Parts: sequence; structure tokens; C-alpha cells
Amino acid sequence: MTQPASYSGPKLQIVERDLKQETVPVFVKRALEEVPRDIKNVGSFLKDKEDGELTRVTLEELKSRDVTFSEMRDFLAEVNKVKITTELKNC
Repeated sequence: MTQPASYSGPKLQIVERDLKQETVPVFVKRALEEVPRDIKNVGSFLKDKEDGELTRVTLEELKSRDVTFSEMRDFLAEVNKVKITTELKNC
């Protein structure tokens, strides 16, 4: 898939995993190789519980990089309060 010439938003990298061939820790290390090492702040829903090995291993790997986690729940709650004109008309 190619990026449209007029697109200026964030880049998206899709990393696939072969469940039969690659363990979670190996996959996480490989996937995080795509993330620049100088990233020091990551948005996360910290109030949510870890829901499995993938989440746990990813958080551990990011913590080993001395990444600071920022809670996103309150921020997104504020963003969702903003209504566009069509939403206001439907109220």
C-alpha cells in the first residue's frame, strides 16, 4: 500500500507475527525496533488492566527503555466532549 501524495499525518507501520513461529517476547523486540529509541513519552490507558502476555511484555520492554507513560483516558474524555455542528443538531 502506498501513501497518498497529499497525506501529511503520522506514519503507520504494520508488523505481522506468525503465531506458530515467533514467541511474544521475540515479536515485541522486533516490533519495537521500528520505534525510534529516542522516544521518551508514550500515551497509554494505564488505568486499564493488562490483558495478556503481549501487553505485559510490551510494557516491560518500554519500561526498560526508560519511557514515561502518560495517561490518555482523561485527555480523550475531554476531546470527546467537543461536538461538531452536525452532532449539535442531532441533540
